[in-house]
Amino acid sequence: MTLPAQVTICGYPYTVEVVGKESYDEGEMCGDIDYFKQLLRISKDQPVMHERAVLLHEIIHGIAMHTGQHELRHNENYIDALAYSLLTLLRGNPDLVKYLTE
Repeated sequence: MTLPAQVTICGYPYTVEVVGKESYDEGEMCGDIDYFKQLLRISKDQPVMHERAVLLHEIIHGIAMHTGQHELRHNENYIDALAYSLLTLLRGNPDLVKYLTE
């Protein structure tokens, strides 16, 4: 399965782009979010599970931004912990995902 072309975060549509690592000004980054352009950029050539976690990580940044949780938006350790935990929860509980999305 490929990355979605778009995700909606708190009612805002975000375009998802796959980019090379050279696209980042700050060096080694796996992904980032641009709130004003409504753009998620994910580095290519990552293992698929890491790519999924990075996408979820950036989505959580967006949720924090759009809900006014600015102090959490900058806490990379918290965002990472939440992204990996949610990914594990959702992948390990397909009945829960089905229930939540019906």
